[in-house]
Amino acid sequence: DVGPFDRPFNFNPFNIFLTPFERFNIYGSGRYEINENVEIYSQAVFSKNRVATIIAPGGSFFNNYNINLNNPTIPVAIANRFCTGLGLNPDFVNVNAQVRRRSIEAGTRDSIYVSTLFNMVVGARGAITDNINYDVSGTYGESERIQTQTGFFRRSRLDDALYVLPDGTCISGNAGCEPINLFGLEGNLGSDAAIQYVGGLTQQVITSTKIATVNGTITGDLGFGLAETPIQFAVGGEYRTFTATRVSDDASKTPGAVVGAGGAAPDIFGSYDVYDAFGELSIPVFEGESFAESLTIDLGARYSDYSTAGTKFTWKA
Repeated sequence: DVGPFDRPFNFNPFNIFLTPFERFNIYGSGRYEINENVEIYSQAVFSKNRVATIIAPGGSFFNNYNINLNNPTIPVAIANRFCTGLGLNPDFVNVNAQVRRRSIEAGTRDSIYVSTLFNMVVGARGAITDNINYDVSGTYGESERIQTQTGFFRRSRLDDALYVLPDGTCISGNAGCEPINLFGLEGNLGSDAAIQYVGGLTQQVITSTKIATVNGTITGDLGFGLAETPIQFAVGGEYRTFTATRVSDDASKTPGAVVGAGGAAPDIFGSYDVYDAFGELSIPVFEGESFAESLTIDLGARYSDYSTAGTKFTWKA
C-alpha cells in the first residue's frame, strides 16, 4: 500500500484534450492593365487567430524557502522535526527548506495566444520586348503574438506569504499579504485572498516580427540557341530586411520569478538585411533525337551580402 503522499498527481482530468482555436482570415488581390506593356498588381492578407491552453494546477515543485518555525501554518510536528534534525535551540525561528505541494485550490494554469499578421504586395510587370519580360515588386508584412498567462504563482509573493508571525500577519507588512499554507492538506492552502495575492497576477509576452522586400527580375529568351528552343535566362536583384522583438513583463523575463512556468523569456531585439543579385541560364543542347528526348544545361549563381554574415556566393550546374 502507498500513503497519501506517495501517489503521483493525476493531471489528466485538468488538461484539455482538444485545444480551442479560432481563426479569421481576409485575402484580397487586384490587377490593372495600364497598357499592353504595364500591368499593376497587388495582394493583401490579414489573419488573426486565438489559441487557449489549459494545464493542471501549478504549485511549489523544487523551490526552497526561508520559513520561520513559529509560523502558525507549520504543523508542530514538522517544526519539532526541524529543531531535532538540525540541532536548533528554541530561540531559532528561521530555516531554509524545500517545500513541494501541488496548489490545486488555485485552479488551472491557463495561457491564451493571440496572433495577428498581415502582408501586402504591390508590383508592376510587363513586356520589354516580344520575348523579354520584367517584374518589379515590394512586400511588407508584420506579425505579433501576445501570450497571456494566469494561474501561476509569483515567487516573491510566495516568499512574502510564507514568512508569517504567530498572529497570522506577514512579517513584511506588504499590503494584501495573507498567509499561504503550503503544509495544508487538500482544500487548506489558505484564504481566497491569500491565493489571490500569490497567484492572481497575469504574465504577458509579446513577440513581433517585420519583413520588407524589394525585388526585380528580367526573364525571357535570347531568340536563338543550340536547339529549337532558344536559350532562356533570368536575372534580378532583391533587398530584404527582417526585424524580430520579444518584450516581456518583469516577472516573465526574470528567471525563477514565476513558479511552475518553465524558463524565463527575456527581452530580445534583432534585425538583419541582405542584398541579393542572381542569374540563371537554361541552354537546350538538343531535343527530340532518336537516342534521347532532350539534353539541357541549367546554370545559376547568386551573390548575397548579409549585414550579419557578410558576403556569400552560391551556384548550381
